[in-house]
Amino acid sequence: AVYKAFDTLAPRPFPEDAARALSLAGGETGRWASSLFNDLSPAAESVEPRLANIRKGLERGGHRVHMTGSGSTLFTVGETAPEAFGGCVVVTTRLC
Repeated sequence: AVYKAFDTLAPRPFPEDAARALSLAGGETGRWASSLFNDLSPAAESVEPRLANIRKGLERGGHRVHMTGSGSTLFTVGETAPEAFGGCVVVTTRLC
């Protein structure tokens, strides 16, 4: 259902720039994390609106939330290792 919904969306341009490439190569998570994208996110959220509700709730914590694949996992990237891993919490929510 997500791929069918994706087929109805207009294509988005790939965010290509030198700063992004340099930050990826240097491991600067704070710079490249904002460049991550998943073209299936809007389609997955249209098929399963609860994903959008979960994402919005997580974004209130101050970080951009990303989706893997067609919606199996939501995650965020910390600026530094202590920030990313210091207070790690795994939250499991089963939608179906």
